[in-house]
Amino acid sequence: MKKYLAILIFFLIIACHSEERPSFENLQTDFVATINQNKKGADYYCRQGALFVQHKIYKSRDSIHEQLQELPIIDTSFSSTIIKHDSSNYFDVGYYQLKDTTLGKLAYMVAWKEEKGIWCKELEVLYPIKITNKIGTQAIDAARQHWEDWSNEHQPDALIERLYDTNGVYLNDGYIYKGRKAIQTKYSYMLKEQWHIRLSSIQTVQVSDSLFYDVGQYVSSGKGHYFILWQLQSDSTWRVLLDFNF
Repeated sequence: MKKYLAILIFFLIIACHSEERPSFENLQTDFVATINQNKKGADYYCRQGALFVQHKIYKSRDSIHEQLQELPIIDTSFSSTIIKHDSSNYFDVGYYQLKDTTLGKLAYMVAWKEEKGIWCKELEVLYPIKITNKIGTQAIDAARQHWEDWSNEHQPDALIERLYDTNGVYLNDGYIYKGRKAIQTKYSYMLKEQWHIRLSSIQTVQVSDSLFYDVGQYVSSGKGHYFILWQLQSDSTWRVLLDFNF
């Protein structure tokens, strides 16, 4: 009896450890050390991974490497929120403290993915934190509600036209849809009569006077998690620069 009990406890311990969250902190520490040494930080990105920086998306290993080499030297990384989608996909929101403190910090959002047993970055978004005017989340809550309303009214064309930047990007399953036309085509499933979606924000982070990171959960025919990069534009409308979901 004791033997069987010991075996049961052994397998329970294994099961518990298998559910432990990966150490993204250690991965980020290794990543920072790699790019600070001018080595290929692009190797930390998934095969179909992408980097979004300065309103542009980069997908090839060479272009990602070039952009990472343009970054100031990073001192440390700090994760503020980890959001689990499933055992193979997580959102990680935080910032990089730059070595030259006068340059401030870089806000990051990483979509981590386990690919063939290795954790890699499916997407990373980087922007300098520059806040001179603290903005409440009410404006983002309202923009998100408009997104949800247009979607549930089966009007993807109006949704994209009104709430997406002309050069907005939707990244899904490694594919990039750039510009309103491409995103409207991808979102044509919203025309179906049975379509319905609910968005619930988990964390909304102000990055600058005109940028917010918005991470949350969606519920439609199934459940998932989304990331939206909102930008305040010249007509005082918050629009989507980047849209990504698990």
